[in-house]
Amino acid sequence: LKLKHFCRPTMHELFVFPAGDGLIRAILFAVAAVMLLCGIVFFVLGNRSKGKSSLFLVSMASLVGGVVYYFLGFGVGITAGGLSWQSGNTAFFWARYVDWLVTIPMLITAVCLLVKVDIWEAGFMSATAILMVATSYVEFESAEMFWMGLVLSVVFLVITVGYLADAVMSSDEESRVGIVAFWTLAVALCVYPVIAILKATSGLTMGVEVILYALADIVSKVVVGFVISRNKEEENYESDWSAQQPIQMQQYYQQQQPIMQRPM
Repeated sequence: LKLKHFCRPTMHELFVFPAGDGLIRAILFAVAAVMLLCGIVFFVLGNRSKGKSSLFLVSMASLVGGVVYYFLGFGVGITAGGLSWQSGNTAFFWARYVDWLVTIPMLITAVCLLVKVDIWEAGFMSATAILMVATSYVEFESAEMFWMGLVLSVVFLVITVGYLADAVMSSDEESRVGIVAFWTLAVALCVYPVIAILKATSGLTMGVEVILYALADIVSKVVVGFVISRNKEEENYESDWSAQQPIQMQQYYQQQQPIMQRPM
């Protein structure tokens, strides 16, 4: 991979938006404002909700996304001609991948907290989500690398969404909010590769690309966050996770105590 895309850009390396594309920057800044504002709202609601762990994670995801969009508006995180193998719009928004690499595991964990999925299962799904984003990053290399990375990314997407669906549907905690949050997040995750394919095959303009990805990001972070904020029944799962082992140990010793006290 070209590590120079991750290096801190100097002023002359900042992406310059084409003349007349001020609307694109306006959209980026508007999305940044929405995500930052919603991130603060989710944080405040988290202090008043029983299921605050999920809201805190969604809050962090929204704040990270808002910061990324804020810098994208200034041209930071975009490489001009990065997708030279494509025709028309060749700008490569590599900062999006930094956003997804951090926020998608957070969002998946937030859903897992709602339905009380085992911590190891949640960790597995977060790991496959990271691999999903990492394999899709190679799209800027060439057409061959794009399709190779896309196939791998879709495989990890299917594993992540499928495993999460099974965990949500088979959970002992029947949470309507958790199910709605899962389907909302799953739809948003499935939209990302569709947009990438449309850009590679149909030559989406930069404006259309920005709008489509912005809508998917808003659904995955803001809409999922408001769905989770409707939760009124779930308790803080973080304490449940930490309490699982002591409870199990206590039950074990209670079962062993009669055996130890039995006369020889």
